Amino acid sequence: MREQIIKNVKRIVVKVGSSILTTDAGYLSSQRVGKIVSDIVCLMKTHQKEVILVSSGAIACGMSILKLKRRPHDLSTLQAAAAIGQGKLMNIYEKFFSQEGYHSAQILLTIDGLHHRTRYLNARNTVNSLLQLGAIPIVNENDTVATEEIRFGDNDNLSAQVAMMTNADLLIILSDVDGFSVKHGRRHSVLSTVDTIDESLKDHLHTVEGGTTVGGMKSKLETAFFMMKLGLPTIIANGSRKDILTSLIRGEEKGTIFLPSKKRQASKKSWLAFTANLSTTGTIVVDEGAYRALVERGKSLLASGITAIKGEYTFGDAVKIVNHQGKEFAKGITNFSHTDLALIKGQKTVFIKEQFGASGYDEVIHRDNMIILD
Repeated sequence: MREQIIKNVKRIVVKVGSSILTTDAGYLSSQRVGKIVSDIVCLMKTHQKEVILVSSGAIACGMSILKLKRRPHDLSTLQAAAAIGQGKLMNIYEKFFSQEGYHSAQILLTIDGLHHRTRYLNARNTVNSLLQLGAIPIVNENDTVATEEIRFGDNDNLSAQVAMMTNADLLIILSDVDGFSVKHGRRHSVLSTVDTIDESLKDHLHTVEGGTTVGGMKSKLETAFFMMKLGLPTIIANGSRKDILTSLIRGEEKGTIFLPSKKRQASKKSWLAFTANLSTTGTIVVDEGAYRALVERGKSLLASGITAIKGEYTFGDAVKIVNHQGKEFAKGITNFSHTDLALIKGQKTVFIKEQFGASGYDEVIHRDNMIILD
């Protein structure tokens, strides 16, 4: 299964953690950055792969410049270190990539920004254009305005969102461990393949000598689970190993591969299911007839089946859809604002035409812009 997946991979998102780019003292190492760049260039030149890099390290770089002996604890100093370090980090990447004949491009994202469909599509179009131009997109969270990466210490969630956004075929997470290991008494062994994630795997979250923290692996396990539900494979591997990326693409049994648990969904459906969740400020309540039409017969949502609306939203926003018992069962992109829906809820399509004319929509939410939740 691993060989078959790797064989069909064209576009790869590589996430590099700070532990791979820094010294034992926590300072950024140009030498380590250079090794990662060399490995990525081999993927592109020798194996003809498209690579998107999600890189941590801005704070570590800022610490090096500011000569801070310890990672700051207060948020403002962390953000200041990130602001200073981000530009310097990109300069180091650009130095090594340009030596190989490539240009790198900085893309700073925030998770909440990806929850908005328009910004999400703009970011995706930018990445696609960079890849077509032969450049290497280097993505990081915008730490000067966002706090998630700083608080949780990694970009695992961001890398999964980037993989989904760019229709990548594979996510590779490079950490300081050889993969996901399980306990056998006092011994540990790295799993080569995981095809399901259940509660039993959480019992094996632990700290190993020279490895990452429990919280770090927990985040990676959650990211792998997220990717499995998207229908995309993930590999967790040791980024300190020589030529680890090219070894993985050759199909060598290194790291742990997490196999997709379902068929890959369409991009918009995936966005609705996993990214738009936090931006669904509005709710549409439907009657039993509309519920059955959506769930059982795959129909679009019409105004006649709506009994109530909650929250404020406008055209193009993602909203929750709940049944008459208050249970959320779907999400979708609405064609009407909350004020317009208040006017037409419970009405037939002919009434909508009378109110909005030919420019109005027949459906409140078209089936193509809706996902039924598991």
